Amino acid sequence: MNGQATPRSPLRSPVSLLMCCALLLGALASVLAFAGRASAFTSAGKFTLSPASGSITDAPMAITSATTDSPCPSAATIMYMWLLKPGSTTAGLQLAKSSAGDTISTTAPFTVPMTGSTGNPSLETRLRGYITDGSSLDGRYTLALACGAGTSAAAFMATVQVSGTTWSLVQAQPTTTALTADGGTTGAALTLTAALTPSGAAGTVAFSYATSADATRTSLGTATVTDGKAVLTTTAPATAGSYLYYATFTPTSTDAYSPSEASQRVVITAPSPSPSPSAGTSTSPSPSGSASPSGSSSPSDSPSASASTNPDLTVTDEDGNTLGADPNLTAGEKVKITARGYDAGAKVGVTLADSDAKFGDATAGTDGTVTDYSFTVPKDIADGDHVLTFAQAGGNSVDFPFTTGASSGSPSPSAGDTSGSGTSGSGSSAGSSGGSGSGAMASTGARIGAYGAGAVALLCAGAALVVHVRRKGLLTFADVFGGGNSDTPKHL
Repeated sequence: MNGQATPRSPLRSPVSLLMCCALLLGALASVLAFAGRASAFTSAGKFTLSPASGSITDAPMAITSATTDSPCPSAATIMYMWLLKPGSTTAGLQLAKSSAGDTISTTAPFTVPMTGSTGNPSLETRLRGYITDGSSLDGRYTLALACGAGTSAAAFMATVQVSGTTWSLVQAQPTTTALTADGGTTGAALTLTAALTPSGAAGTVAFSYATSADATRTSLGTATVTDGKAVLTTTAPATAGSYLYYATFTPTSTDAYSPSEASQRVVITAPSPSPSPSAGTSTSPSPSGSASPSGSSSPSDSPSASASTNPDLTVTDEDGNTLGADPNLTAGEKVKITARGYDAGAKVGVTLADSDAKFGDATAGTDGTVTDYSFTVPKDIADGDHVLTFAQAGGNSVDFPFTTGASSGSPSPSAGDTSGSGTSGSGSSAGSSGGSGSGAMASTGARIGAYGAGAVALLCAGAALVVHVRRKGLLTFADVFGGGNSDTPKHL
């Protein structure tokens, strides 16, 4: 204000500047440390150790190898085993490692020697890095076997139990599942029961079904295991056929029990209709040589069991066309037969009733189906009804009924035939005298007579017209027949 320079503020002391820099560097170090520990292991599966137990005071841990249940997701040259901080997946302390150059597969499960662990501390020392109050170390702890360094690598997991001064690998107890089905009618209730061994295994069972082993499964629902069993009541498919049902057990703790699965083939059939007599049907046989009354049927006309009602049977000809029920075959004809409902890989015998012919056995596939069995009708087979049977010893049996020779059914009377027994010369109209095939001949004769009568009538009408015109003087006969003079007057 008075021309004198304003004095500058004094510089801060070097000590203050150094303190600020130290605080900034400390904060940066904390951020970087936190960022590194925030990375969590990515689970790649499970692993086991050999041996599966030891002392917590061994330095390094007395283990020789580690075995995984799946491949490493990415390439690695060394496997690192970590003790994870209790309750954390982002922090761990190294326990052991493999030697460089050991085989680490990225395509299949593998076993790697843990021979590069020299210099690593004991399990007890690592545990005291987390439990510092001197309390007991007893409990369960998680180990991670990582495909590479750092806690962000993909890792296989295992659990160890510490009791006193020993550790032991916690391994899942194997389980087995058995499936049974109660029911088997289209659209009706179907109860599925899965029995678990051991019975103390806790978890859930998912039920599903498919048309074959390689087909997509349809989920039916899930049930909780209680006292070693899981039960689900569902509805059977609306279409008859052979189906594969599945029961898949998922344990509550994969450390305690292993998962398991069972399958069972179930044949779903259509309900059998109750037979009812047709109106006017006679149950007494017809007199020998006489026709059966209208609407009645004789025992020889009764059809055999229809192949189309059996969901376990499909028959095709050599061109692949599906044959209908009870097809009529000829001697030497070849067909292909598919039969279902057997155990996987079962041996199925093939026999022809009332025949000494020998046929090769069939073998069911993994889905319990005999597919495209080639059958040739024997050349010496007699005319009539026959049944070819596909039977598994102690298992399912499927029949293929067919006929050979001419049909045994009698043709129905034509609409124009009379039911009475007419006598020759009784005065009946033509065709009623009762000869076989006379109805057709009478009909043909009647048509010829009608055509002849029509022709005569037309001829007579034409002649009458010509005579009438001639009498009136309108035409000459020469004009009519083309022989007259065109200059001749047409009027007299």
